[in-house]
Amino acid sequence: MDKVTVVLLNWNGLEYIEKCVESIFKQTYSNIELIIVDNGSTDFSLDVISRKYPDLQILKNETNLGFAQGMNTGITASSGEFVLLLNLDVYLKDDYVAKAISLFEKDKSL
Repeated sequence: MDKVTVVLLNWNGLEYIEKCVESIFKQTYSNIELIIVDNGSTDFSLDVISRKYPDLQILKNETNLGFAQGMNTGITASSGEFVLLLNLDVYLKDDYVAKAISLFEKDKSL
């Protein structure tokens, strides 16, 4: 089973981060690595999510590096065969990753 790395970019995402992370942990596909990249948040989003999930891999940028550089930070740290870039306000259906991997397995040209 191929590992899928989910890179979640956070910047002051207190309103969204908990629900987004929960949608990742509810995936029916089990081989998922989650990397949260924080772009210099000034709210309590990292405190809230770290208390609930103390073993999360969180990479902290001192300032907001923007979308591309923030995501590239997570991609560089990833170890998955596949990488899913995710915004905080996206909540995955439980079978999203499983269906995506199934499509890749059926059509190797993707």
